[in-house]
Amino acid sequence: MGALPPVSVDVSQQIHDYILAHPEVIAEAQRGLAVRQAAERLTQAKKALADNHNAVFTDPADPVIGNPHGDVTIVEFYDLDCPFCRALAPTLKQLVEEDHGVRLVFKDYPILGPGSELAARYAFAAIKQGKYAEFHDAVLASKLPEHQLDETKIQGFAATAGLDVARLKTDAADPALTKRIADNRALAGKLGISGTPGLIVGDQLQSGALSLEALKKMVADVRARKVASAR
Repeated sequence: MGALPPVSVDVSQQIHDYILAHPEVIAEAQRGLAVRQAAERLTQAKKALADNHNAVFTDPADPVIGNPHGDVTIVEFYDLDCPFCRALAPTLKQLVEEDHGVRLVFKDYPILGPGSELAARYAFAAIKQGKYAEFHDAVLASKLPEHQLDETKIQGFAATAGLDVARLKTDAADPALTKRIADNRALAGKLGISGTPGLIVGDQLQSGALSLEALKKMVADVRARKVASAR
């Protein structure tokens, strides 16, 4: 069979004229492409979650608040210098206070510069004094503008949270924390999380400061799926 003949100029002009007369064709094609791309990202994210399940949900080094044996786990990748994380913090706190079946796992993911990375080191160091949550809450409750975190301010938050600041400074210099932060960044990259806050609820990834109602619905959906799969 020979090659197909080239499209004639007349046909090309007809296609051109049709698109000009019906621009919605382009919009529909773009929407279709966006839907396919979103579906591909969702498939990739679910596979990444499955492949990295233990690192995401059950790393014993991760700080946990709420019910450590809860039936629904929420994982938050967050930056202590992120204004959206600050906005979300009281909502997450209210959720674990109201729903005693929620286990909340924190993944420190400093992406906003030296101040946020230093704050993450101090946060990890606070675990040794049993006051991670207190330090976390003190920093996120502040109204400090983005990119204003420095060691003096961080140590002030630590003192407010009742930590031994001198000991905390020493522990924050531990070289092992460099690897810890790098591991969290690498894990976020595998999951396609590039900003903060990044939330994982069940097998769903969400970004941004979600409302309490939205979080409750996601938790309820996870429980419903568990009941359905158990039948």
